Amino acid sequence: MAEIGFGIIGLGVGHSRAKLATMTKGGRLVAVSDLLADRRAGAEKDFGVPAHEDYHKLLERKDIDVIGIFTPAGNRRDIALDALAAGKHVICTKPMEVNIARCDDMIAAADKAGLHLVVDFGMRYAKSLRALKKAMEDGVFGRLTMAKAELRWYRNQEYYDWNGGWRGTWRLDGGGSLANQTVHYIDQIQWIMGPVASVFGYVGVFKHDVEAEDQGVAVIKWRNGAIGVITGSTTSVPYVEMNVVEILGHRGCFVLSSTTGAYEKGARPGYEGVEAWDVIGDDGVIAHGRPIDVPDGPTHVIEDVVAMLTKGTEPMVTGREGRKSVEILNGIYESAQSGREVTFPLSKPFIPKGGYTR
Repeated sequence: MAEIGFGIIGLGVGHSRAKLATMTKGGRLVAVSDLLADRRAGAEKDFGVPAHEDYHKLLERKDIDVIGIFTPAGNRRDIALDALAAGKHVICTKPMEVNIARCDDMIAAADKAGLHLVVDFGMRYAKSLRALKKAMEDGVFGRLTMAKAELRWYRNQEYYDWNGGWRGTWRLDGGGSLANQTVHYIDQIQWIMGPVASVFGYVGVFKHDVEAEDQGVAVIKWRNGAIGVITGSTTSVPYVEMNVVEILGHRGCFVLSSTTGAYEKGARPGYEGVEAWDVIGDDGVIAHGRPIDVPDGPTHVIEDVVAMLTKGTEPMVTGREGRKSVEILNGIYESAQSGREVTFPLSKPFIPKGGYTR
């Protein structure tokens, strides 16, 4: 099969995905699009491909098979519908959209067109996380009882004000610190723990001038009987970034965590490789170094999509899978707005009081 042609819309995080398309065997970067002239100029220089202000120019190209959408969340549905109508497979960055109704529109359009809709949760490709999932499926930790997802980052006011101030808004960001940053870890614990039964959430603005939250907490119950908590903040001062995913079972527990200090320039939180676990057996004896055999797989979404289209493999995160974290977010926000526990599945999408105003 010929190389898979990629077109990238949105050159923030999309710039890194464009670079991956130039480096991935079986893939080829064809063209890019962004509203900002300096980003377009940078991409033309870096990649040697056409850069357009109007993303429809990419949809007209027959040599583009896949459109990657890396715009603000509230723009993704409309671009995805256009791309699917043009016969293109779609990659969408996280979160998939701002509410479940808009996600459902994307899923339905992909189904109708017979095309793929893939959501880019980059951390899903970490071998350590896949090992964790495999260990859970193998029953290494027994019955799951508790889970925690914690994100503590810092973002200054300039971050929220840049480029029209779309971050931290309901209409374009789908929320604040929970939607933009913590959604990675919400996705991880729902992948490990399974379907959610209910949430009770609190959110607020503690440091920034933003419409949605810069700090939020939710208590969560899973259908399997486990309980847990989600916390997400962009108010951490001094500037220390910390992520934690912690899962407890009746035979053992595991923790994936990382911390990045203020002066580690260019460093980002991530997970070290995991090859074995220490677990407590039924007799109370700790079994050291139990190995977890995790097959090799794609290391990022471009590899994933190339394999999907050339080998028929299942992508790491389909549209239906990507919708799950948006439903949890919608539930947390609905709970915080109503002051009551919200049960799943949701009967309607979350709409903020006053609607999408900014």
